[in-house]
Amino acid sequence: MNVLQSLSSRVAIAISQAQLDQQLQQQVRYQTLIDQLTTAIRNALELEEIFKLAVEGTATSLGVNRGLLLLFKYADPLHKSRNLTSIPKTSIPKTSATVAAEWLEGSNQPSYAASAKNPPFLASECRICQQVLLSNLQPIVISVGEMLADLHLADRDDSAFSLGVAPLFQLASTDAVLLTPLENQGTVLGCLVLHHDQPRLWPIEELSFVKLAAAQLSTAIIQTRTLKQIQGVVQERTAQLQRSLDVQAKLYEKSRQQVELLRRLNQEREEFLSTVSHELRTPLTSMMLAIRMMRQADLTPDRQKKYLDILEQQCLQETNLINDMLALRKLETHQANNQLQKTDLRYLIRGATQSMEADWAEKGLVLALSLPNDPVTLYTDIDSLNRVLLELLTNAQKYAEPDSTVELKLVHDVNPPHSQAVLSLRNVGDGILPEELPHIFDKFRRGQGITKRAIQGTGLGLALVKGLVDHLNGAIAATSKPVSSDSWETCFTLTLPQCPEGTIALVGRLS
Repeated sequence: MNVLQSLSSRVAIAISQAQLDQQLQQQVRYQTLIDQLTTAIRNALELEEIFKLAVEGTATSLGVNRGLLLLFKYADPLHKSRNLTSIPKTSIPKTSATVAAEWLEGSNQPSYAASAKNPPFLASECRICQQVLLSNLQPIVISVGEMLADLHLADRDDSAFSLGVAPLFQLASTDAVLLTPLENQGTVLGCLVLHHDQPRLWPIEELSFVKLAAAQLSTAIIQTRTLKQIQGVVQERTAQLQRSLDVQAKLYEKSRQQVELLRRLNQEREEFLSTVSHELRTPLTSMMLAIRMMRQADLTPDRQKKYLDILEQQCLQETNLINDMLALRKLETHQANNQLQKTDLRYLIRGATQSMEADWAEKGLVLALSLPNDPVTLYTDIDSLNRVLLELLTNAQKYAEPDSTVELKLVHDVNPPHSQAVLSLRNVGDGILPEELPHIFDKFRRGQGITKRAIQGTGLGLALVKGLVDHLNGAIAATSKPVSSDSWETCFTLTLPQCPEGTIALVGRLS
């Protein structure tokens, strides 16, 4: 007895020391897990990884058989901002629960999210989840044996027992359940569930540890959701800003185009004023001079005739200018009518060239005609087509080198699907610069230095040609390329459709 009494105090000290060591080791494990969760949250680790770490670490630290993490989703979004502890006990918001992570004793890897084994379920209709939804946000300890006795059930497999609890909790093989709510500002986000297959008590130290782990999980969930919301807002604002920038870019481009249009219109206006001023004032000056000379009393008949010819010529030039502007106006407003007639294009070309032989002879120009032997019949507006031919020939006569040859070639293209006549007029002389070529058919657009070189014209001839060709449903194009240091080869190609007589007659009646 004396020996036992002397040893008892030492054994008690050893047992206390061993218990203290166990508690310290357990506290170290608890703190290690909390530190790991804190680091994971601080480093913005993926939420699934945090769930895995928390569920597995908590279950293994407490030595339980199973760990679950449930996340709640409310059917009414307004419940997210309400304090559920203030809701009456009889009023449980409709809530669904999803398994976010699960750990089983002996399993190497936890399972995530819903599966065929753990599908989503209505937490608001589960007897156990109802306690979490209506709790005061404190851990809930459930003893399955006591719960069975309260329900006056003798068998765990009784169907009535299973009706009130979601199958997920597997109460038939569980004796102790600990549920710890995850919350944020009074809203229950979910719960951490721990299962054990043997009855057990949950000391205060374990409850405090589980609450800390649940708090870390709540922080991770709120942080992730907040980041997603912020990213959503940033993406939305970025998209709005991008749309705003796109609109501003379009407005800027539109403004730039309008400024460019105004600049071009202003340039055309200046060119028009310069051209019209020159073309109006020059004939008027000649006319005024001729009138003054005719006022002289001792004027001979020959000189009177000369001055009258000048007056007639200058009046004709002014009249042509006005007529060209009126003709262009009719074409632009679609007021011109087609007077369709049947004609042989070869005769029309010969007539136009013969009317200009005198003017061409003064400059020493030779016209080389290449016409097909067979008739090239068109149903067209003869007056408009004749005006086109005269304007093109006049243009070639102005800009061709003196004593050179101008080529005019007519080809009858009968290849399907459409038969057409192609007329090309080629001369060598002053060319058209590449930057001016796209605008050669614009009104009042003349080449650089044309006015200064006293080449007559108003800049309306080719514009009138383009309008008349469009009026005849044809097409015209121009090319110009250098052949020497001071000479260019310029070619105008006119394409006119050749329609059957019945078709063109119907078009004429409709126009």
